[in-house]
Amino acid sequence: AINAGFDVFSLANNHTNDQGAEGMIKTREYFEGKRKDGIYSAGIKAVGTTNLTYQLIEKNDWKILFVATTEILNTYANRNMIDYISPNPQRRELFCQELKKLREENPCDIFILSIHTCEDEYVHAITDTRRNLYRKYIENGVDIIWANHPHLAKEWEIFTKDEISKPYALAMYALGNTISAQRTNPQFTKPETNRDYTGDGYLIQVKFEKLNEKVAQQKQRSFEIAEVSPYLITTYINPNWQYVIQRLNDDFIQKLRDSNRTKWADYLSARKALMEKIHGKVVIK
Repeated sequence: AINAGFDVFSLANNHTNDQGAEGMIKTREYFEGKRKDGIYSAGIKAVGTTNLTYQLIEKNDWKILFVATTEILNTYANRNMIDYISPNPQRRELFCQELKKLREENPCDIFILSIHTCEDEYVHAITDTRRNLYRKYIENGVDIIWANHPHLAKEWEIFTKDEISKPYALAMYALGNTISAQRTNPQFTKPETNRDYTGDGYLIQVKFEKLNEKVAQQKQRSFEIAEVSPYLITTYINPNWQYVIQRLNDDFIQKLRDSNRTKWADYLSARKALMEKIHGKVVIK
């Protein structure tokens, strides 16, 4: 993943403590060693600490605050070593206060919160409770919410103040699988099967524009979102049974047809049409 260009990682999810305390200590040590190479991570606490882990990333005159949490664990053993936010109203209310304080204590341009969610897997619907929760996190200082866990993509929301203003926040409820081997049994004749959504996902490129000091003071933020560009990706199984991550676009589908992989071409063409129904929407708030 690092060699492919990923440089910020969430270490908080329901599998974080699968290998116990030793596994978490070693994982944290690994990523601490990568810090010198410009690789950042959050989600696993140093032994003996209690506060949320976070990274303040400075790049090209931007300051980015990054926090990574999980609402679900496979086992509660050593949960004090993980940025675990229990999914109950009282803990979430306290978490809002922690987010607000964290931003106040760490002046930044962009605050990104990663959440590994406690919600049903393989379900596209977004509950009102979840929507309201993310709005609350945004109200308490978060700019970008990057959530996952359901193993399929859901819509995302782009927040703006009115119809003419540029957006100021983004909530990604789930982007699907990026690297996985869940596409073990593609339903070529029924590509709409729910589990087939585990083979496709989105990468979203977000472009920000920094505001000048006067405008930033007026709007009480240092940036606006200039562009949100989604890119469909798919997990393709090649003739050697290797799992290959590809851009899911017409060019790739045509290459499959040209190489006589018609079954895969038809399947991914149908999958592309289904995935394109999942998209972002603008929310005026």
